[in-house]
Amino acid sequence: MRLPMASLGREKSLPAVADQPLHYRAREITQTNPQGAKTRIALFPSCIVDHFLPNAGYAAARVLQAL
Repeated sequence: MRLPMASLGREKSLPAVADQPLHYRAREITQTNPQGAKTRIALFPSCIVDHFLPNAGYAAARVLQAL
């Protein structure tokens, strides 16, 4: 998708929309680690992460699971 950026005077590209947004994998990545710490951690992915960068959100969730 190309959008005109008036302030820059040229066009910029948006990344491609992901085939599977991050929220499609929510059940897979919200499982708790029974051997992990008892502290609760929340991850609030933005719309950009959900629809354009779901692999980054998934990786962040996996790191948090390992804590």
